[in-house]
Amino acid sequence: MTAVETPIPAREQAVGRPLAIVLGLLTIFGPISMDLYLPVLPALTADLQSTTRSPS
Repeated sequence: MTAVETPIPAREQAVGRPLAIVLGLLTIFGPISMDLYLPVLPALTADLQSTTRSPS
């Protein structure tokens, strides 16, 4: 039995790469957004006249 290769339509090829890029960016958006605020935390606590410790 021989394998028959069917060509992929041009529209499906054109959508594949941009879709992969968008999905990749959406995947890394969550971790990056969590890491962006951490360096500002000391200044934020000073502006709010608060502490980073939880109440005990």
